[in-house]
Amino acid sequence: MDEYLTVEDVSRIYRIGKKKAYAIVNQPDFPKMRIGNQFRIPKKDFEEFSKHLLYSSYP
Repeated sequence: MDEYLTVEDVSRIYRIGKKKAYAIVNQPDFPKMRIGNQFRIPKKDFEEFSKHLLYSSYP
């Protein structure tokens, strides 16, 4: 079974505030799914996205 992260997890991993974490998660190319009014981020996709960030700048 796949593991999923929350926006709070993203905030903790990147060591940023919740508001900035939501700004990142709301980007069109960020891997996420919405369940009701909550986001769930597939852990494997998040790791790939993070690798991509290492080699490029993000707004």
